This record gives sequence, C-alpha cells and structure tokens, in this order.
Amino acid sequence: MVDHLWDILLGVDFQLLVRDGYERQVRGEDTVILAHLHCLPSTRKFFSILMRDDLSVPCKQIILIPKQYSTISAVETALKKIGMTVISNSQAFKPGYYDNSASVMLKKGCEEANRACQIIKNKGRKPRLVLVDDGGMLTETWWRSFATRNYEIVSVQQTASGTRRVPSAGEVAKIDVARSAAKRQFESRIIAAGVLKKVSDLEVLKLSKRVGIVGVGAVGGALADDLACRGRCVNLYDIRPDYPRPRTSVRYPSLSYFLNNCDLVLGCTGRNFLHVAQLHKVKPNHAIHFVSCSSRDVEFLDLLRFGRINPSTIGDGFGRLDVNFHGTHRHFIENGGFPINFDRFEEQESPNEIALTRALVLAGIFQALCVKVKERREDLLMLSPSLQRALVQQWLHLTGKSAADFGIGADIESLDWWRTHSSGECPTPKPGVSDSQMQLIGRPVETASHSKDLVRQGPALIGSV
Repeated sequence: MVDHLWDILLGVDFQLLVRDGYERQVRGEDTVILAHLHCLPSTRKFFSILMRDDLSVPCKQIILIPKQYSTISAVETALKKIGMTVISNSQAFKPGYYDNSASVMLKKGCEEANRACQIIKNKGRKPRLVLVDDGGMLTETWWRSFATRNYEIVSVQQTASGTRRVPSAGEVAKIDVARSAAKRQFESRIIAAGVLKKVSDLEVLKLSKRVGIVGVGAVGGALADDLACRGRCVNLYDIRPDYPRPRTSVRYPSLSYFLNNCDLVLGCTGRNFLHVAQLHKVKPNHAIHFVSCSSRDVEFLDLLRFGRINPSTIGDGFGRLDVNFHGTHRHFIENGGFPINFDRFEEQESPNEIALTRALVLAGIFQALCVKVKERREDLLMLSPSLQRALVQQWLHLTGKSAADFGIGADIESLDWWRTHSSGECPTPKPGVSDSQMQLIGRPVETASHSKDLVRQGPALIGSV
C-alpha cells in the first residue's frame, strides 16, 4: 500500500482558506505553537509540515506536551533531536487521577510558551500563540495562568468537550475541528475501526455475549454500525432520546437497566458517565468489562476512584484493572481506563487511515494563523468548509474510497453540505473566488521537493521509528 500521509498533509494550503475569506495574519517567526497531542509516528510527520518553508515556524517555538498514555518513546526522542521543546512526563500516577499528573505538565508547557511569546514581544513584535488542544485542559490551564498576557491567542479544539470548557469562545477564539463534517462524517469511522480492531485483538468482544455502547455520537454510532454489519446485536444508551441507531440494536431507557444487560461496555461519551449511584444499581456478582473509546481516563472515573483495585493488576497503570466495588461487584477496566486504541508501542491506524485526522488538525492551525483575533472572538469558529472539502476529497481520491463507503449519499461537492454539517460560526466567503480557482481535487503536490526540504530541516523526523 502506498503511504499517502505526506500527500494529504502537504495538501493543507493557505490558498484554500481564501475561498472562506481568510488571509494569513502572522509570520512563522512570530508564531508559537503549544500542542497537547498523542506522540505517534504520524504526529512526527505532522510537526515536520509546520517547519516547511511556507510556514517557517522555528523548532524551538513548537512545544509539545505528549499524552503519557499514547506516547511512543522513539518518536519523543526524534522530536527532541530536531530542537522541539517536549515536556516529558515519566512520573507514575494513581489510576483515576491521570489529570492531576497531566495538569503539572500542562502548566510547564504553558510557562514555556509564555517565555517564547515574551521573547518575540521583547523584539517589538506581536506574538500569536496557537493552542492545539484535545479535551480543553490545555486552553483552560493557559487561561487560568496567563490570561492577562497581551498575546493573540487562538485555540484549535479536537474534541467537543474542549469547546465547552473554560474559557468560553467569547474570551478566546476557538476553532471547532471536533464537530466539523470531515471529522464527524468521515474520520470518526476510521477511529471506530481502530478501536474495534483493538477490542477484537483482546478477544473481549468474542467472549462477550451482550455488548453495549454508551454515547451514540460520531464514534459510538460508527461502532454500532460496524458491529451491526458483523451480525452483532448491540445494546445502546445515550442521554439524547432521538439518537440514530442500527435496526439490529436495542435502545435502553435507563443506564442502570442497560448496565445489567451488558457483559462488555464501550464508553464513547467523553465524560465520566459511570457514577457511584449507577454502580450501586448493578446486580450483585454481575461482572462487566469496561473499554474506553474516548479520551484520557474519563469514562469510568468513579469506578477507578471509589472501587478497590487489585494491587497485582495495577502494574504500569495501563493494564487490565481488576476492580471490586462495594464488596459484591467485580469489574474489569481495560488499558487502565485509557482509550483502547493506544498501546504505546505502535500506531493502530495505518498512515493512510490516520492521514485525515492529522490533516484536519493541521488545517485548524493554518486557519488559526489567519483569524483576525480582535474581530472574530464572539463565537466558536467553524473549521474552514473549503479546507474540509479539499482534504476529504483528496483523501478519498488517493485512498480509493468514496463518500458512499461512509454512508453518505449527498453531494459533497457542494460547500453548503460542509457548512450544514459542521458546527461553529460559518465563515464569510470571499466574493469573486470560484471553486474552479481552488483546484480542490487531485491538486498537484510537489511531494518529492517538499520532502527534500523536510529532510534538510528535520532529518530525525523522516523515515520509520
């Protein structure tokens, strides 16, 4: 299989933002990027793009706070070698309290970003800080510590939970990558496939007769569809009364009734849904395997914090935890409560599969460099529809897929479709810029020449880990 990760990342272009009325507002040398991301091989290539000639963000002004539960050590070492600032975290943490450990690293990352911004400011220039966030913790940490600094701040949010956290979109400009059409309609199915592959590898799925999904959003819905296609009847629970579901699934009206009818529960809510009150309603001696499909260890926090974890199963904090709750309930939490598709050894998705995920975040950064901060701070900003359309069409073209493969029968050529299915303040199209000028699909990418530039600028990032 040809690796199209480079091609798709290189397809992110400032010219595509022109259609939506954006123009670049800041130079690379005045840009500081602070990212809270997974440290994976595809992330390594993602950072290489930020150093290419037309962006020219200095290595020392790109700061990464890796997520401990998804960090591959060889990638972290490679990023350090090219001069990036990586806020390492090797300290142990108590199950259920990962955020406490992460908060320390987030604060250190914010302090480093503040120093970098101050250096730019001392030279008589105005810095722009781009916060690449996953879950909203990074933006909130910055706001609580450095809200008084006179910098231009734009936050790129990869998860819906981050769009709701402090500060509000009226206080910091936020770009909503999480609820873009590209992420919800296309990328979510790729992530769901990676999750399902990992669950199948653990054989938990094969041994469980009653499988349940909590949170039937983009990922949960894709998982439900995939399991239904495999002939499984899936139990579903969601706080929304009108969520879509496969015909072979069963919808439960209450969480306690749902839990008592499941052997395996896939958590896709992005929040702590398994409260103590619900755990008490589980029938005695009814054991459940819990698998997280979202972010951090948030899905089953009450069970992690108020249950008694068998000390022999804790290990490095990422194994299968054997948890006793209230004396009569024995449950199992896979991967320490962290997303099952991260194992710290290899990336579950292939380069072609993960390419769209990385490209959408990169698109958010490009857009962040074009936002007129003082004019666009009132609302959450929609991820550029023109960029979304271009990237998805190029990704489908290069990987031999079609919109129909993702259950989409609509005309995705129309920008109105992307606007309708994305959240956030819709950009104002620039008059006189036609689609034909954008060269959206199959646009030539000078992959070879760009790769030479990347090799020159960051040799440790090229090649396999």
